[in-house]
Amino acid sequence: MLFAESVAKSFGPVDVLDELSFIVGDRERVGLVGPNGRGKTTLLRLLAGELAPVTGLVKPTVNLKVGYFGQTNVDRLRPDYSVEEEVRQANPALTRTQVRTLCGAVMFGGASAEKRISVLSGGERSRVLLGKILATPVNLLLLDEPTNHLDQESVDAFVEAVNAFEGAVILVTHIERVLSALATKLVVFDGGEVKVFDGGYRDFLDRVGWQAEAAEGGKATRASRQRPAKGRNARRQRAEIVARRSKEIGVLRGKVEAIEAEIFLLESRLPGEEETLIEASRRNDQPAIRTLSTTTSAARVRIEILFQEMVALGERLREAEKAYVEELGDENG
Repeated sequence: MLFAESVAKSFGPVDVLDELSFIVGDRERVGLVGPNGRGKTTLLRLLAGELAPVTGLVKPTVNLKVGYFGQTNVDRLRPDYSVEEEVRQANPALTRTQVRTLCGAVMFGGASAEKRISVLSGGERSRVLLGKILATPVNLLLLDEPTNHLDQESVDAFVEAVNAFEGAVILVTHIERVLSALATKLVVFDGGEVKVFDGGYRDFLDRVGWQAEAAEGGKATRASRQRPAKGRNARRQRAEIVARRSKEIGVLRGKVEAIEAEIFLLESRLPGEEETLIEASRRNDQPAIRTLSTTTSAARVRIEILFQEMVALGERLREAEKAYVEELGDENG
């Protein structure tokens, strides 16, 4: 869908973009990851056409339609518009029912869709922007910190929306669970270099990891690990380690159990919703068909996301248990 080669050479902190080259395919989700101030937003603006590359090129396909949502897009919402009007503006071809459905998906259901932008909080405005993202008729989304100011439920809605989006997505985010749930490829800004990693975020952490952090913090991490205590302090130190293990392992297991419960609930509801959808199709009840299709599709996407999160948490749980076994084993040695 989009090809970028040697996209920048003289943008101060983004000199590292020199010789960067990558291709974005249909339905691919590319995460731009790394510390602040390293050039992620600049790269996004280059791909959006807001900046021109000093060397190299950005080559779109003929039918490419780009939607760019930068960190300042929330400020471009019109204060005198309602939530519904802002969402409709993103795609005038939508029916009112479709617009209201999208408003409801970002938690502006019913009369709350008629609220003026001027009375909304920063988080609520971010949700309006999310609704506009869902409505925009494009096949490539460029998203710069789209989950800023979103609460937990809104972030979940964002992940589900991006998973359901038929085109490709390139996004900047620091939220690891969003990256784990979405990214199929990464552009990694690390230690003064930028490289492409062909795989998800968990794969990156497992197979490569942050090289700069490893170089700068490896010695400190090893030094900070508690050495086995001697004499009368040994039992107290061991008790502290056991307490930390109990707390951390307990939190992770609690999260896994909560995800399992939500998956069970969603899966138990799906057959009934699907049967209702079949009945609506027999009656040719278009509003009901649209609503039920949206909810059943969102439920399936949510289940898939939850399974991915559960796998990631399971891996973290195994790693934590192994680390504590080694730490306590050291004390026995």
